[in-house]
Amino acid sequence: MAGKDPFEGFEKAVPSVGGVWVEPGVYPRVAIVNVKYIDGGFKGNSYVAELDILESSVATRAAGTRMSWVCNLKHASAMGNIKGFIASCLNSDHKAITREHMRASINDNILRGTVVKIIATPVGTRAGGTYTKCTFEYVSGGPVEEFARAAAEAAKAG
Repeated sequence: MAGKDPFEGFEKAVPSVGGVWVEPGVYPRVAIVNVKYIDGGFKGNSYVAELDILESSVATRAAGTRMSWVCNLKHASAMGNIKGFIASCLNSDHKAITREHMRASINDNILRGTVVKIIATPVGTRAGGTYTKCTFEYVSGGPVEEFARAAAEAAKAG
């Protein structure tokens, strides 16, 4: 190619991620693919769950597509929202969820394969904007079923 290389800087390029958020509506079955922590991302430090949509009532978020639930850590409600998400994924009471569960959800991806229901509701803010509040309900899969199987096998073994 003559002139400046149009692909200069390619080695330093980073693939685009995210950008498909949970929109208001009901998602009866969504599978957790990955959970990660983003340090200093687009809107600041965030806890992010990447979700495969298995069933949806939202026309712009059809089954077979992927979206992300993003919890920005700058908000006062962030830790409670993350705790509620993890508790739902583990079909547990939020009081039983510890920082170790949160770390394991990121570092060990323990929630992968868990299927949850999401009810996403638009909520007004004091500043006049809106955000989408997500409520999660355990459906199936993930470590809950693995723990139950292991407990049943241990009980049989005696």
